[in-house]
Amino acid sequence: MGGWIKYLAAAVVAVGACGCTAPFYMQSRQGTAVGSGMPAPQEIDSLTRHRMTVGAEETFSLLLGVLRAEGCFVETADRSSGLVVARQVLPYEGAAVPVAGEIRRMSFLVAPAQQTSEVCLTIYVSRQWYSSSAQAFCTEELGLATDPELYGEWFGRLDRTVPR
Repeated sequence: MGGWIKYLAAAVVAVGACGCTAPFYMQSRQGTAVGSGMPAPQEIDSLTRHRMTVGAEETFSLLLGVLRAEGCFVETADRSSGLVVARQVLPYEGAAVPVAGEIRRMSFLVAPAQQTSEVCLTIYVSRQWYSSSAQAFCTEELGLATDPELYGEWFGRLDRTVPR
């Protein structure tokens, strides 16, 4: 029983240590559902959908090229459904605490739309850092990215790959 209590106490200390966040970390919540609240369904729809000028097959291939060029890990790519799930880890430099970085998990859905296609993208953000007092990595789930610039950057990268 004594070992169990020590384990529980260590877990409480670890959770408490992970709960302490640096000021830069609090700033990083902006542009996510945790920081700015969940947008209305219409806002999500306009934020996450993008029309392409090429068909779904070509868009799917271009998307895989963009993800590879950006150093993303493609977890799933199913051409028949148009679904691509990828993860991108962005290291954070200059923090007061050791930080593994921002982790973006992205789900792309490429759908045909007559001669063109439509891409639906959702980005979920989490942050991970190392807590020396807990001697463990701590992760904070920030939820859906709500920053229009982030979606615009991805759609812009994809648009730039379309042959003219």
